[in-house]
Amino acid sequence: MRKFYVVLMLIVISCMNSEKRNNDNHSNTVRSLIEEINTAPDKLHPDYTPAVHELVNYVNEAIKAVLPLLNSDNIWERYRAQRVVEGVISRRFGWKAGQGYPKDADGEQQFLALWEANGNYNAEASEEERLASIQKWKDWLTENSKNGNK
Repeated sequence: MRKFYVVLMLIVISCMNSEKRNNDNHSNTVRSLIEEINTAPDKLHPDYTPAVHELVNYVNEAIKAVLPLLNSDNIWERYRAQRVVEGVISRRFGWKAGQGYPKDADGEQQFLALWEANGNYNAEASEEERLASIQKWKDWLTENSKNGNK
């Protein structure tokens, strides 16, 4: 019986280490994507870059990472950071590329309500308005992490 508990403990420790490595890999990837957020903008939609599209897959971790960029001196960087937040939140409420929101759901209304509740961020707004919205998103992320949503 003692061997069983030893083996069980080793398995648990191994799983915890594996999860930490995965989290570290995610963090490293997100940092790399943030560094590339202004690289290779789409010719027709310069507010989108390959990094913007990829960051959306990292959900709240991506939102947290782009928050400082929402107040960048570079308006295109602000737009790109905004697109990341929009992409994450849109997906949260059911939006899918090429399909939009599900027809029988109120995903778009939920998105708009959350966007407005968090300051209605606009890359072209004054710095004061941007900073107020950024703080609301920080608060939202803190509350969301308490509720177990990542």
